[in-house]
Amino acid sequence: MVRRMMKMMKMMMKMKKMQGKLNPVPLPPSGVFDVVIIVGALCAGFAPVSVVRELCHAAKPCEQLTAVTVTMQDSSAKGGLVCITRGPQSKEYKKDLERELQLMEAEGLWSIVGVKQIDRYMQHSNLSSERDEDTVHEQPYLSGISYLYKKSSCENSV
Repeated sequence: MVRRMMKMMKMMMKMKKMQGKLNPVPLPPSGVFDVVIIVGALCAGFAPVSVVRELCHAAKPCEQLTAVTVTMQDSSAKGGLVCITRGPQSKEYKKDLERELQLMEAEGLWSIVGVKQIDRYMQHSNLSSERDEDTVHEQPYLSGISYLYKKSSCENSV
């Protein structure tokens, strides 16, 4: 499953480079993956906020789950998992993303399993290892946040 997911991600990246946008890249059919992960792409200029619905759509429905569910602490979980990890964003994009995540939860598409603040999400790209006096007090890492959602029961799925 991991190899298949990696192959699909490589194909999507090639298509993205050719097309310059994520929007027109076709995602896999509904209910293919136990776990769907997006890391670092949710920001203005990379992936539109609407892609989170497609990620939920790609997660398996409740009755098709495999061993992933059994290994989770909550073995009664139903539905595929969607992990969204993002770094700093513009205020407008962050507001739109959080609105979409909450709307999807209100629509019954998924439920939140957990949210974790990440203090050292990624190294600050504008700071070199040889910092001058102006940047010596800046933090070398940027913070981020990770969300884990569980796709809801089949009746409510996308």
